[in-house]
Parts: sequence; C-alpha cells; structure tokens
Amino acid sequence: MDRTPYRKDVLKMLADECKKQDMRLFFYYSHLDWHHTDYYPRGRTGEYSNRPNSGDFNKYIDYMNAQIAELCSGEYGEIGGIWFDGWWDQQLKKPGEPVKKTQVEWRLEETYDLIHELQPQALIGNNHHVAPFPGEDFQMFEKDLPGHNTTGFSGDAEIGDLPLETCETMNNSWGYNKDDKNFKSTEKLIQCLVRAAGYNANFLLNVGPMPNGQIQPEFVKHLDEIGKWMAKNGDSIYGTRGGPIEPAENYVATCKDDKIYLHILDWKGENRIFVPSVLKKKVKRAWKLDDGTAVQIQDHRQGLIVNLPKDKQNNIDTIIALAQRTFGAAYQFVPPMSVTLGVKQCLSAKKVRIFSDTGAWKQTALRVALFSDPTPEYPMTLLQKHPDALITATVETASHPISENPDWELF
Repeated sequence: MDRTPYRKDVLKMLADECKKQDMRLFFYYSHLDWHHTDYYPRGRTGEYSNRPNSGDFNKYIDYMNAQIAELCSGEYGEIGGIWFDGWWDQQLKKPGEPVKKTQVEWRLEETYDLIHELQPQALIGNNHHVAPFPGEDFQMFEKDLPGHNTTGFSGDAEIGDLPLETCETMNNSWGYNKDDKNFKSTEKLIQCLVRAAGYNANFLLNVGPMPNGQIQPEFVKHLDEIGKWMAKNGDSIYGTRGGPIEPAENYVATCKDDKIYLHILDWKGENRIFVPSVLKKKVKRAWKLDDGTAVQIQDHRQGLIVNLPKDKQNNIDTIIALAQRTFGAAYQFVPPMSVTLGVKQCLSAKKVRIFSDTGAWKQTALRVALFSDPTPEYPMTLLQKHPDALITATVETASHPISENPDWELF
C-alpha cells in the first residue's frame, strides 16, 4: 500500500463493501510478475521486457507467499478463495515433455498449504490450462466450456474430479481496453452462462474496471440485462447441476430436486426438436418456465421429441421444465375452512402446494392426515409461509418405493 501513489488499501475497501453486501470475496493473484527483479527466468511474456537476465526465482516465490499470507491473515476477513493465473508463463511445452513440466519450481504445494492453513474455507483455483494439481479445489477453463478447446487455451487440459468453472469476458479483453469495442451481446452472454450450467460448471463473467475505478457503461448495461433475465429464469440456473440430458450444440439441461430444465438455445427454424436421452423415468408433464404454457412431449425409443410453435419460442433460451412424476391435485377454496391431505397425495410428490385466492391463511386450517402416527417410514412435515403454504415430504419419504406405485397417480 505504501508503495502505491494512492496510499490507500483498496482491497480493504473492497472487503468491507463485500461484507456489507453479503458477498463472498475472492482474490485474483498473478503467478507471473512483469516487475519483480527476482522473477527469472522471465517466461514467455517477459522475453522482450528489456529487464536484466538475472534473478533468484526462489526469492520471488518467498515474496509471493508473503503477499498471499497477508491476504489470508484475517485483515480482509474470511475470504472465499484465490484465483491464480500465469503458471503457463513458465510451461516448457516441448515435444516429449510432460505438459505439467515448467522451467521453474512453482512450489504450489507450499502455497496451497499456506492458504488452507490460514483460511481453511478458501477455495483455490488455478488457470494453468492443464489437469488439476493436488490442493486445488476447483478447475477452470478460460473462455471455453469444460472439455472444449475452441480458443486454443485448453489443448493440454484434462477434466479432473473437481467442481468446474468457465470464465469469460464481455469483449475480448480481461483488463480495461478503451479500444476494444468487440462487445458480446447480452443474448450471447446469457447463452454462455446457460451452457456453462449445462456442462455442470460455474460461470465467471469478467469485468475490467476503468482507471477511475468505475465500470464502463457497456458492461453496466449487459450486467443489468443479465440480472433481469436471471430474476425471471434463475430457478433453472441457481443451485442446479448439469444434466441428466447430455449437452448438445443447440441445447443443454440443468436439474434440481425433482425437476429437469431443458434449455433450447436454437430451434434451427423448426417447431420441434429431438432430444436423445437416457432418462430412467417417463416425463409426465412439460411446461414453459416463463409463462407455464404446456409443452407437448412425445416419447421416442431413443429420447424425446419436444414440440412448440415458433411463436412460443424464445430467441435467447426457451426453458422447458420437465416433471417425471405428478405433483398432486390443486385445491382452490375460500377461507375459513380446513384442507386435509392424505398420505397418498403427499407421497406422490416431494412437494404439494395449496393456493388460496385470498391469502387469508389465518382463517384456514391445514392438516396432514397420516391415518396413523408418524413413523420413520412415513415422516411428514407441515411448513406454512405467507402468502401460500408448502406441505412437503422429507427426501426419504418422497423417494420411498411406495411413492412410485403407479396406482397412486393423481392425473
């Protein structure tokens, strides 16, 4: 801080604001260094830096670890993790040499152990473009989907067993570049986000602040539009996992609880699409997530045929929710009265939702009738929240073999 013209701790300001906004704080740390005199050999990016061809790389690593220890000291509170970049600067990339071989010893284990000792909850990721190293907590893919190499960065990458992440820019630059006007459209960025989710990956969207610390207007516009889209469609993204339908060029799938969300990104001018799948259960219902419109699904011996008129399709992402079991009956009533649900209805779905037109739940009695005392086999829970009430079975109950009995279908 004292070595900067600003002479203020901008990271502390950032940490304080993140805490105020209830946001997790990650730090970006560049392995490669274009200024430190001991960063030698210079690496691919420093070959023409006109710096002396000398230095002690171990001293540089000692310096780097001291900086990281300060970031993890607690001065900035509990951090979410550290996102490393630049390992690739020293990669040999010679025929016959292992892809993980570098011309220096990065001492990654020492660095990672230091972070996990000082901040045990912190996640470590490294944008090295190869398979994960021990001590890393997630694996990232630069400007590409996991397993893809359209940009040339991931040719040496192998997907490991860690959580995945795709990182992308809004134009072609990671840092602020006033001359880079190649802005991706909001539609393109939303589809990047959706594809990442379909590949079971987190999506990191980069923002390079301007020299004055502000975010350029084009980025603000994109973020605002993406935020509005997520406010309407976030159920199909937040807390989901990719699959169980394998991703394809024009669609991906996400899933959560007992729902599958099919994201059709390109109908290719047609009003139907064939989706190969290996779903173990038959799809019972399908509807558009945005407006609840029923969607016609035809079973095929090798998958599903999804039918939707062109005027109902969305040019960014047509999200179709698929349910593999019925959800119980709908009850419309005017309080005061009572509603009794039998064990049959509750076991036919993980959730049974009852709506009141008036929302006057204080005048309404809800009762779950088990026809016997609760047992470990049939545990039931009643949850009541305004303006509607949610009656749920536990996961154990909802997955109990009795809930799969075809005689208990409600529709």
